[in-house]
Amino acid sequence: MQIAVRRFEADYASGGPAPQVYVKLDCIIGSRAGREVIASFVAEGSSVAARNRLGDVVAAFESAANAALHSMSDHALEVVRAAAERKAAQHQATR
Repeated sequence: MQIAVRRFEADYASGGPAPQVYVKLDCIIGSRAGREVIASFVAEGSSVAARNRLGDVVAAFESAANAALHSMSDHALEVVRAAAERKAAQHQATR
């Protein structure tokens, strides 16, 4: 799996009392044996800081990052399961 951080920022432009935090990850899952890309997807999360204080903004980043990582994990699990099922079906077809 290759992960690139596309967005990791606190957006103060909304005009609210505290920033909206965004985390967006570009994810690519590949086959090690064939070095082929199995799937690519975006995982993201966001959170509003409770207040415009450093600790609250850091907590919002943690929440947004955790949401993005959870999304990534769920999506990756689906992709790997589907690839394993395809491989098993191909193996059965060649028997």
